[in-house]
Amino acid sequence: MSAPTAAILAESILPVFVPDERHPEIPDRAGTCVLVRLNSRHFVVTAKHNFGDLTKQQFFVGRPRLGQVIPFHVGGIYTVNDLDVAVIPLNDEHLALLGALAFIPEPYIEKEHERQPPSDGEFIVFGFPDSNSQFRVNRPTRKIDQNSFYFRTVAAAADVAARERINIDTHLILQFDPDRVAVGGEPHKPPKPRGISGGGAFHITNGRVRLAAIMTEHRSLSRVLVGVRMSEVVAIAEHVTSVT
Repeated sequence: MSAPTAAILAESILPVFVPDERHPEIPDRAGTCVLVRLNSRHFVVTAKHNFGDLTKQQFFVGRPRLGQVIPFHVGGIYTVNDLDVAVIPLNDEHLALLGALAFIPEPYIEKEHERQPPSDGEFIVFGFPDSNSQFRVNRPTRKIDQNSFYFRTVAAAADVAARERINIDTHLILQFDPDRVAVGGEPHKPPKPRGISGGGAFHITNGRVRLAAIMTEHRSLSRVLVGVRMSEVVAIAEHVTSVT
């Protein structure tokens, strides 16, 4: 059996929604999330800021192909104070709601000891922009019509991290110049990256594809996207496994 491509692994990347402030039963767009399997456990991983108030324990995961959103009530969101990432453990009830949705297995997640030098290989970023041209939601029926977006890129120059005061041990920094984005080899005007937060960046090197980071931030002046490395997510997941 051949190794999965980035496009296949990206089937585990979904839009995520939070309750509307005035109508909690209705989904409101928030960003993107990734389904992963670590330590024989299943998790939803996204950007922490997608939740706003972390006391909220209700959210929704989208199934774009079916035009559906799935309501979730979770017992806790795990994170680290200085990282914009949320790791949410799932139980059997949650997994039943997700049905046949795929989780990215542990062998296809880039851990600390598997990291390549920043200049090696390229990256593919997947997410669900929330621009009006990419997103429609029928709130009363909880039906969605949302397009994903992806593009290829490379790591940002080493001096960007110092200028932006970003810790490259915990974060991945990727080039994102809207004037130079190509899809399928052709120039493409990308949607604004708002909504891609919580999406995944896959590292492609030496013929291998690994989920490398959860995207969290766009820094337009430096023309980069920032993500939390999966090694940090793995550490949080290991803590969850040890205490639950």
